[in-house]
Amino acid sequence: ALGGHSVHFENQNTGWIVGSGGIIQKTTNGGTNWFMQYSGTSRYLFNVSFSSLNTGYVIGDSGLIIKSTNGGENWLRQNSGTTSILRAQALINDNIIYVVGSNNAFLKTTNGGINWFSLSLGNSIEVGVFDIKFIDQYIGWTTGTVLQSHHHKIFKTTDGGKNWISLFDFGKTDLITSVFYNDENYGFLSLANGAVALTSILNTNDGGINWIPSN
Repeated sequence: ALGGHSVHFENQNTGWIVGSGGIIQKTTNGGTNWFMQYSGTSRYLFNVSFSSLNTGYVIGDSGLIIKSTNGGENWLRQNSGTTSILRAQALINDNIIYVVGSNNAFLKTTNGGINWFSLSLGNSIEVGVFDIKFIDQYIGWTTGTVLQSHHHKIFKTTDGGKNWISLFDFGKTDLITSVFYNDENYGFLSLANGAVALTSILNTNDGGINWIPSN
């Protein structure tokens, strides 16, 4: 795949790759062969995710959100209401989606992207540029940076994004580049220096209150 930045497989055979230049490629045979899909944009695409074999969303540069309801054969642009870079998304189902990006871009839709509204982690928080994860409709985690201190934190919601509590302060040395949870207690994340060089992988078994280096 050319310019691949994000990959998503809905099952062992069917998956998509997106990346630079508006590239979307799909496989239906487990990655042996890939074919191009027309995205309708030349912007950098940061993330692709499908909630079913038919319905998927791709997000990217300059506030871009495009949606397909036929497995990627056609992509339609949505009105995100922002021009920020959009980097990560969490699909709860076909209709409920969270999107995070730079410059306080923190979006949610409950009607499949017809309308997007903004969420907030707090007045002094810049939404985490890199990742957001949910394990069900209510419980999720994202990252944020305190603007005054430049400390990187991880936040949790238990009410579908209405309220977020700060779980852990990682200081200002490394960025949180990826977050993953198996369930409400066990998860792990990666830290990187300048979002390029991976410095460590940490895990938690108490929902993110404490983090220890992975072996």
